[in-house]
Amino acid sequence: MINRLTKLFISLTYYLFLRCCCFFLGIVKKKLPGTFVVLCYHEIVPEHPEKFANQVKEVIRITKPVNADYKEPLQRGKHYVAITFDDGFQCLLENAFPELYRYRIPFTVFIPTAFIGQSPGWITDEKNKNRNEFVMTSEQIKTIQENLVTVGSHCVTHPHLTLMKESEVRKELIESRNNLKDIWSSEIKLLAFPYGEYNEKILEWAKQAGYKRVFSGLPTAPFSKKDGFLSGRIDVSPDDWLIEFRLKLMGAYTWLPLAVTLKSKLRKSLRYFMDSGKSKK
Repeated sequence: MINRLTKLFISLTYYLFLRCCCFFLGIVKKKLPGTFVVLCYHEIVPEHPEKFANQVKEVIRITKPVNADYKEPLQRGKHYVAITFDDGFQCLLENAFPELYRYRIPFTVFIPTAFIGQSPGWITDEKNKNRNEFVMTSEQIKTIQENLVTVGSHCVTHPHLTLMKESEVRKELIESRNNLKDIWSSEIKLLAFPYGEYNEKILEWAKQAGYKRVFSGLPTAPFSKKDGFLSGRIDVSPDDWLIEFRLKLMGAYTWLPLAVTLKSKLRKSLRYFMDSGKSKK
């Protein structure tokens, strides 16, 4: 709870700073660039539909919903949002998709192909809330409304790609894309890295595998190029507080990548000084 509140406070401060910047730009008659944020959901369980419906209304009220692979020029002063779902759980079919169909909102579903129609075998922690979920079957995937939905890859086995050999990574990227194409009957252009993990080599291999856009697990600045190969996302849930969700929706959590980088550098520095101290002894 403390960690969540801390993030909320920093995000609120960051958002207010951004709004002040926008205000002063308006005074000097500078046109504000369009902004783009990608949301990432996982499970939407039977207790969530009403909360999720309220979040969808916020999306419609504040933003312009678009596909995750949106490539058109962003209109100045407009805020665009793409909705994505990782893992392709069956609970989405009843608890999330109908609300999006109702408002004709496009969305993307990323599916790990080795677990189609099965329980999520990549989850080994019995306390994990998604342990008892099931990934959609091939037939269920085919029933999704194609004019609103984009199906993307979440690799084959939902692995930690950065811990694998090159041949294993390439196999995950290529096989999942081919398997989904056989089911969806359309080219699979999008990839969400499991656990949000990647490196420069994996990015290059994803390009070579034929993907047109890939998604990480941390948000990128809302004014970043929305037509880049790599796009960040912000993790959201129907259980988010309203102010928390609104801040995520507006890109106020985009300080997180910087915090992660600084934390990593601090750990390395501390480890270096500790090792240096031991060597002197």
